[in-house]
Amino acid sequence: MDELVLSKRLGDGRRVEVRIQEYAIGHFRCLAYIDGKWIDGPAAPQLLPLPMGGNTHYMGGHNGPLIRLSTLEGEQINAALGRRQEISQSAVRVQAGRLAPHYAGQEQSNGTQRQH
Repeated sequence: MDELVLSKRLGDGRRVEVRIQEYAIGHFRCLAYIDGKWIDGPAAPQLLPLPMGGNTHYMGGHNGPLIRLSTLEGEQINAALGRRQEISQSAVRVQAGRLAPHYAGQEQSNGTQRQH
């Protein structure tokens, strides 16, 4: 399931959306859309080599339009991506903790205890 983290209108009236997508278990990336059409580009906002007019980050730009983002927008998206990854890693740790007691102290098939 995608999570919407930014929605805004460009000066020309087109709508930009940035969503976080889990593309593999525990792995996330940002996807940028203009008027519902996916724009190829980096998996997270990148710093502009030459910031201008309050825009410091960008998305898109690979064979398509470049979406300029303010410092606040870039940081907001990167923070949401980081939180999503932390939540996923916490869930993995919880699952691992639930499995560990299950195996602790179980006997092996030859009747001897496992050594830890």
